[in-house]
Amino acid sequence: FRLGHAKSGENPELWMLMYKLVALANAPIHAHFIFDGEDRPPIKRNEHVRSAPHWLTQRLQELLQIFGFTWATVRPLFSMCCGNMLTVIAVLTEDSDTLLFGAEKVLRL
Repeated sequence: FRLGHAKSGENPELWMLMYKLVALANAPIHAHFIFDGEDRPPIKRNEHVRSAPHWLTQRLQELLQIFGFTWATVRPLFSMCCGNMLTVIAVLTEDSDTLLFGAEKVLRL
């Protein structure tokens, strides 16, 4: 929540994502985005999670394409089993599970 949130216009969440993408686009990195695909587990950390994609997912993917970022949708087991086949320098996430799967650096933007 931020001050003036109600006056931010239509879909303030999309505006916030766009500003984050502008910052990433100006950073000296190659950002690749991973989205949960189908077959995501119904329970995570002993809590039920929704099986439908988040309402912002499609809009974020459209913004990523506009900004020229790459993205992929993967099955959850792929990220756990095959993640060590990729060269990853850092992970930008709010999910601390990435530390368990070998991420050495976690970034927050």
